[in-house]
Amino acid sequence: MDSCDALGEMQKRLFDGEEFIIPLSKAISHPFRYKIMIFLYSKARSFQYLEQKLIIGRTALSNHLKHLLDAKLIRKPERGHYISTENGKLFLKIFLDYYNKIKVKELNKAREIQQLYKPKYQKAGEFFSFHVSNPAIYHQSWLSFLGAFLGVLKSHNGKWELYELGGMTGYFFITNVANNLLCPSGPTALSKYIWESMNKQVESLGIHIQHYLDLVSYPSNEQLSPKDHLRALKFKNWVIDQLKTTKNPIIAWGIPIPEFGIINGIQNNQYICSTFRHLINMEDDPVFFEHLQAPGGLWGYSLEIQEHFGQEKYKEEWDLSSLKLGLKFNTETPATEGYTNGIQAYSEWAQNLESLSHTESDYHGNSYVGACLCEQKAGLSKYLQSMSDRYSGKPQAEYLHLAAKEYQQVADILQKFTQIFPFSLRGSFSNSDRKKGSGLLRSIPPFEEEALKYLRNAIKFWNLE
Repeated sequence: MDSCDALGEMQKRLFDGEEFIIPLSKAISHPFRYKIMIFLYSKARSFQYLEQKLIIGRTALSNHLKHLLDAKLIRKPERGHYISTENGKLFLKIFLDYYNKIKVKELNKAREIQQLYKPKYQKAGEFFSFHVSNPAIYHQSWLSFLGAFLGVLKSHNGKWELYELGGMTGYFFITNVANNLLCPSGPTALSKYIWESMNKQVESLGIHIQHYLDLVSYPSNEQLSPKDHLRALKFKNWVIDQLKTTKNPIIAWGIPIPEFGIINGIQNNQYICSTFRHLINMEDDPVFFEHLQAPGGLWGYSLEIQEHFGQEKYKEEWDLSSLKLGLKFNTETPATEGYTNGIQAYSEWAQNLESLSHTESDYHGNSYVGACLCEQKAGLSKYLQSMSDRYSGKPQAEYLHLAAKEYQQVADILQKFTQIFPFSLRGSFSNSDRKKGSGLLRSIPPFEEEALKYLRNAIKFWNLE
């Protein structure tokens, strides 16, 4: 059989096997199901064992197990226990063989690249030291994007306050929570459109933002790969270039955890930072350039301050655009996959709090999201009231005032929620607290719906002027 015949035979067999191969691939495509397969490879495990290892709710775990059972990749040797089938083991062996072959190729290629560029990387800052003359201090905020940006703005005598920047960028309008999880990622797991829109709002203040975007999670695996090392070096070189060019601090994602922080300089291979840590009585230790934790990718913002920065604190066009943008974020912008955005997010959150089984680590996500949203809605109320005061006597002023009152009601409810679940990295959930918390969350939507109605009227009368 020649090569063409062999290729044709292979294609035919693949097409014939489509109905078998695709469901199997889908069954193992989720990260949790992949991990379940590994845990069950050689030994039967209980439902409780998997729940503790994966730190996942009972409902979600049951759904993942059902996918694998339906695909006959696992079986139940006894009630409440699971183990891999022979087909499941074979499937994992095929993946492992493929992974090993690809990994060797990638490793060899990375070594070639590293050797090719090694002189350049060493020259570009292995022993480089630079500190900005006017370092920025991270401003107190649960939302690290705002805390970092406001810190840099204030280092240039910017007069904006947190409630103004949060309102003006539209960030305070956002309500975003993870589906089927009590996860701390909700406040930052936003769409590319939202991040770009908020950056444009910041730029309108008189700032040019130079972006660094590497939209692959860093590190890409649990262990740093040669490719990740090169990515970290490339990002470090960009930081050095921007520090030397603008003489301004850099805002970066993942310093030292999945939050935004400020880079005020670099000492050899370590970033000199200001982050949220100093707000919780932790030292802002230098961060080694490879030790970033950046799910979603390596992001950097270099700010170049323009001549007209700070000349005006308020502009009517800024006020109107922030309202329109906030409404769009809340009611029209689709959530990223795996999340719920807008008013319906409160119901999803309440359902997760009420029905899922939780570990102590889930407490962190629940309490963090509560703290963030309490800050957001209280700040939004203050922002809208200050705007109402500026337009006193105009038709939109009354609607802005009414919207501010509704958001203050939301903030008061969330304040009660944070008293039940004060922020902590770990904690316990009593049934009574879960019931109280979910009840508070379910009481919020009517107030926010009223607020949005008033904001639409404010924009309507604004446009009639």
